[in-house]
Amino acid sequence: MVSSFTSMPNIWKSIFEKSKQPILLLSKQKIVACNQAAIEFFELKSYQDCLDLHPSELSPEYQPDGQDSFIKVESMFEQSKKLGTYQFYWVHLTANKKLARVLTTLTDISTETQEVFFAQIASLKNHKALMLNLAYKINTGKYSDPCKEVKEVAVNTVQPEIDYDLLHQHKKAIDVSAIVSKTDSVGRITYVNDLFCEISGYSRTELLGNTHKIVKHLSTPHSVYANLWKTIKQGDVWHGVLKNRTKDGKDYHVSSTITPIFNDNGQITEFISIRHDITKLYEQENVLLLKNTDFETKLGNKNKLLDDLNTRQYSTLAIAEIDELNDIQRIYSHQYYVELVFNIVNFFRNQLIEGVTIYRDSDNQFSFLLEQSMSTNKFEYWCMCIIKLFNHRVFLINNVPVSLSLKIGLSSTIDDTCYNNASLALSYAKKHNLPISTYQENNNLHNEIIESMAWTQKLSQAIKAKNFFIFGQELVNAKGQHYSTEVLMRLREKTCSEYISPFLFLDYARKARVYDLISQIVIKKAFDYCAANKKRISINLEQADILNDQTCHLILSLLEKTNCGEFITFELVESQSLDLESGRVLTFIEEVKRYKCLIAIDDFGSGYSNFNYLTILPIDILKIDGSLIKDIVQNEKHFSIVKAIVTFSHELNIKVVAEYVASKDIFDKLKTINVDYFQGYYFDVPTCLESQKKDQSKQ
Repeated sequence: MVSSFTSMPNIWKSIFEKSKQPILLLSKQKIVACNQAAIEFFELKSYQDCLDLHPSELSPEYQPDGQDSFIKVESMFEQSKKLGTYQFYWVHLTANKKLARVLTTLTDISTETQEVFFAQIASLKNHKALMLNLAYKINTGKYSDPCKEVKEVAVNTVQPEIDYDLLHQHKKAIDVSAIVSKTDSVGRITYVNDLFCEISGYSRTELLGNTHKIVKHLSTPHSVYANLWKTIKQGDVWHGVLKNRTKDGKDYHVSSTITPIFNDNGQITEFISIRHDITKLYEQENVLLLKNTDFETKLGNKNKLLDDLNTRQYSTLAIAEIDELNDIQRIYSHQYYVELVFNIVNFFRNQLIEGVTIYRDSDNQFSFLLEQSMSTNKFEYWCMCIIKLFNHRVFLINNVPVSLSLKIGLSSTIDDTCYNNASLALSYAKKHNLPISTYQENNNLHNEIIESMAWTQKLSQAIKAKNFFIFGQELVNAKGQHYSTEVLMRLREKTCSEYISPFLFLDYARKARVYDLISQIVIKKAFDYCAANKKRISINLEQADILNDQTCHLILSLLEKTNCGEFITFELVESQSLDLESGRVLTFIEEVKRYKCLIAIDDFGSGYSNFNYLTILPIDILKIDGSLIKDIVQNEKHFSIVKAIVTFSHELNIKVVAEYVASKDIFDKLKTINVDYFQGYYFDVPTCLESQKKDQSKQ
């Protein structure tokens, strides 16, 4: 015998050692002593093999009633604490993996200082021990119906031996092929197999006693689980697919069957769930779904549209574009952008008529496909109505009203060229500022596309060949003295020596998505010129430059490197509406002003004029658009407008530059209203700056 209880009287030690019945002493639910009979019963090599084991380690994973052995051991100890002595049926597993059915008597013999339990194990192999025990109970009057008790013994020991072996084999077969768990009647987990632990990432200890909420995916609607519980509590079997989440946050999908288990009184005592992992199958189906579905709106995407076009069941395609969505996506957070897109989709859905299907092709494009059963003329009229309603609708983004514009390209040739033709029609509508355009082979769309492609190739070649140059045009004061030089962009074609104005190619550069690269080339050249000559220059920037992180980083790094900030004015092109809501324009201005740069608003007086800029932004210079200057001598209205702008600007301590000063008469007229600086062909023709040397700045 091995024991940590050295104070055990010799007589009890003798009984303990010589007993033919296996006896265990347990403390803290671990075996601390055993006799020789126990060693032989469990087929152990020595008594050391028995020490410090939890009883469940000498038992199969589960007991005949389906309970986990580890969990059930704890409940047996609790019963013994409560009753003093507790007798129960148990199945052990010997070291040689043999099942041994026993009747265990567990007695609480704890002292004030130590918790101790005395376990007597009676083998039911020949049932003699059980019969003796029954005889004792009958003699003491504890059972009034010995025949019934003996019958129960036969039922509970002989037949279950056969059934338990079969049940064990069935359970083993299920365990290797399915994810199995069991709960009590209120949903607490009482059993999980290895596959459950493996797929969920949780240990058995973490799962037992918990509920299935531990693996519940937050995206699963509450109604799914409400229906599940309603079904199984009624005693019915529930079938369905559940999306779960592993311990480390990964998703997985299971096909589940949950079955209620009843006791002899017809009451539900527990639930058994058998699942199969269908994650791979679900992902394959999901890939197919995602391939044809727009992620944000759940509408059919361009792939779905092209697949539907191939069915030839439709007569007309309309591609609709909302140009402002691109800028909104760059300026606002993704959440605000998505909310706006949802509102747009809801608007379209509310206007849909029978026979028309909506798709989302890209971030700012939607398509409408007309079934053959509907008149094309009626569809075109519907498109016109959609445009009118949409363009008059005020949408909200972050509770700020925004106006959006819709343009549509139509194609009635449902063949392999249908989508391209509708796209060409849309391009034609955008270029000519038309609300809608229908594809026709004679409307020059092909020629325009070919020209666009040619420019794209030409610009790409010019970037590689370094054929972008900077020109300069002087700004002078009222005395005609040099004040600054505006840096201008020019493109020189490889085949000739002529320089091309950006007016002819910037739109193509934006479409070809090379504008940012070209702008950065010009900015770098402008800084090199300024650093070499120490002359004041001005550099034109569009909002796209300020919103481009690479361009902003280039400007700030060049300001730091060249130390030329005091010589540089950044002209913000006002012909494009500046975004003040996001704060990025103001942040950029504040950053460059730390280097003593000046800020000018260019083209003031053009279509997007906004006096609000002058009050919100820290502006130093305002350049009046040439459309107000070139005929100011003859046009009194323009003279009055320019005079008002000058007066207003001076009140705000902002200097004023007049562009397009082409004659002495214009120059003299502008001096009467105290314009500060002047620019135009009367003073200087743009010339290339890259051939000028540093010593010229001294002249």
